[in-house]
Amino acid sequence: MLATAQIVSLDRDECRARAIATAPEIRVAEGDVEAGGLNLGIANAGFLPTLNGEGAYLRSSTDRHGIPDFAANNGEDEYLARGVLSQPLYAGGALSAARRKAQAEQGAASHALAATRSQVLLAADEAFYSVQTGAERVTIAEAAQATSVELLRAARVRFDNGEIPALDVGRLELEVAQATTAVDSARTQLSIARDELATLVGVSASAVDVRPSQDDDVPRAESLDDVVASASASRPEVKKLELDVQALEGAVGLARGARLPQLRAEAAAGWDSLALPDGRNGGWQAGVALSVPLWDWKVLERREHLAQIEVDKARQRLAAVRRAITLEVTRRYLEVDLASRLLATAIQAERLARRNADSARQGYALGLVGNLELITAERQAAAAASDRSATRLAQLLATSRLDFAAGRLE
Repeated sequence: MLATAQIVSLDRDECRARAIATAPEIRVAEGDVEAGGLNLGIANAGFLPTLNGEGAYLRSSTDRHGIPDFAANNGEDEYLARGVLSQPLYAGGALSAARRKAQAEQGAASHALAATRSQVLLAADEAFYSVQTGAERVTIAEAAQATSVELLRAARVRFDNGEIPALDVGRLELEVAQATTAVDSARTQLSIARDELATLVGVSASAVDVRPSQDDDVPRAESLDDVVASASASRPEVKKLELDVQALEGAVGLARGARLPQLRAEAAAGWDSLALPDGRNGGWQAGVALSVPLWDWKVLERREHLAQIEVDKARQRLAAVRRAITLEVTRRYLEVDLASRLLATAIQAERLARRNADSARQGYALGLVGNLELITAERQAAAAASDRSATRLAQLLATSRLDFAAGRLE
């Protein structure tokens, strides 16, 4: 006997949490953030001294005085060991530039993660509202089907009594068939919506259901300027691009530092298995090393120029994204405003259509309204309910998309 899958009823926030927990793109973005932290640690280590150990084993055919003696082939062995301590003193600002670049890249990765989270949350909202609306449409279609079946049953009784012609019964039979088709279509659309939601939240499609969220009907009073300002301050894509510019400016500093002198202090201590002329096997040395690039066919200069070009391009991309976000926010804001007004109209239209259908049913029972008028009234009531549901979905989706455009889906 097969076990029945337990139904999981989720509200919008639970769908969001499950989508975040199962989205592979979130894991990728989190890996980028972790890599950014490691790169920052590497950049910080550039300011610190390094200690290296070296060892060697040598076998030669010379005596200890360095005179070749191949005929003798005495094969005298030599062991070497030493430690080298090195501390950078001046690198033309390259180390500081590398650290600033790594910090900016880590911050950009964090904002990229936030942007990815927003996209996943928007997808979860759209799937949640689609299931919610799909279930409502199934209910509307089933109610219309039940009404048609009831009218057909009553019409057959009246036909048997000779009160109405067979044509009226045929019309209602057609109406029942169309209502059944509408129910099948609504159930299919609901099944598709559940499949999409189940994929996002990581559960079986047959085991997922939704329940309304508490804040679905909370109105928001805010001006377009406030939303645009929120997007400019909160949109993670903008923050990421700002840090991308800083990272590229750090790359310019790196390229510029490579053209400047490099100063390093070094100290070494070692031991040799062969005694030195003074009879000792160990020793040490300390000093500074200066490296100055003199001529490289302008390779370093061109690298700096290329890095500056990338900075200018990144600034232009940032300006383009800011302008695109302003246009997107404006469009989404107007869509929410229009959807809210259309929803109010649709609710009023549904009330009027339902009232008209009730009046038509009463008139039909009294013989004052014909069969065709009753069918038309019931169709209008069902269509008005469906329109109200679709308009409500449009408003919910428009609100979520506005939140995404304004950088508030976190």
